[in-house]
Amino acid sequence: NFRGSNSAPAWSPDGRRLAVTLTKDGGSQIFLINADGTGVQRLLTSGGIDTEASFTPDGKALLFRSSRSGHWELYRGDASGNAAKLLTSDPGNDAVNKHEYGGEGPARWSPDGRRIVWMRKFPDSGYDVWTMAADGSGANNLTAAHAGNDAYPGFSPDGRWIAFDSNRDQANEIYVMAADGGNPRRITT
Repeated sequence: NFRGSNSAPAWSPDGRRLAVTLTKDGGSQIFLINADGTGVQRLLTSGGIDTEASFTPDGKALLFRSSRSGHWELYRGDASGNAAKLLTSDPGNDAVNKHEYGGEGPARWSPDGRRIVWMRKFPDSGYDVWTMAADGSGANNLTAAHAGNDAYPGFSPDGRWIAFDSNRDQANEIYVMAADGGNPRRITT
């Protein structure tokens, strides 16, 4: 029943709520809604677009993308979106065209909530898959050695593997690799 775009749903771990991106009040912002569609609550108010939220596995925090700084970055806040902390900030990717997906994200939690995996783009290169600690430290490019775009990563349920899509072999295919970036292999043809 909301005008505009309704997108990017993510379940809370208890299955009772969803974090969603709605444009009902203008620009894209993150809202919490009950699983039955009631109880709509706006979480964040920023000068930019806030989108693609996901809950930590324990449900106590949210990870989301935002353009509030003028560039796409990743933030972490509590489960109500408050106390948002900037997790990524690399001036090298601030020049990425905002109409591309680029800069930072989307991002996903590891099953234990201790790591984050996401895609990152710099102006003169393709997308790469990166990981970092939940506090934003220790950023590591897992796919730098490969040409092309490596994107949309997610952890396996046991946290040992990362699945992602890539066009490194001239066509978009699905790959898996160890959580440390080792052993990449294509699983679709």
